[in-house]
Amino acid sequence: MIIDTRTIPLAGLDLRGDVDSAGLAVSDSTMKWNSPIACALRLQVAENLLLVRGTLSCRVEYTCSRCLKKFDDTLAVGDFRAEVEFAAPFEIIDLTPYIRQDIILGLQYKPICSTDCRGLCVHCGGDLNRNPCDCKPGADDSPFSRLDGIANK
Repeated sequence: MIIDTRTIPLAGLDLRGDVDSAGLAVSDSTMKWNSPIACALRLQVAENLLLVRGTLSCRVEYTCSRCLKKFDDTLAVGDFRAEVEFAAPFEIIDLTPYIRQDIILGLQYKPICSTDCRGLCVHCGGDLNRNPCDCKPGADDSPFSRLDGIANK
């Protein structure tokens, strides 16, 4: 999102627009952008400082980290803020890096399709949300038991 500081009046400027999410150069095998990033921003110039406040939102398709199903979610940044210093009396400023940073921080680290997602069976790989599994839990099902085996070698 390119801003020409000459177009911002002394009282400030309200700006609405979209940023192409593909242009953020964020790629991950567990997510996909489903919409551009909608921006509702308030811009103000104070001497050689551009002050930006507002909200960002977009639709993201995640892959659940428990059951591997794809699901849609809204990523919303309700308190976007940026302060950009500029040297010249008027300057063209690209807000994309600032938007990118806040959007990345808003992405789910371990996306889960629902709080009651049961995930996949560790033995047969069956989806426990669809069908109960007939596999018998073993003594070595604990992730800590694997660590014990490594420590004892």
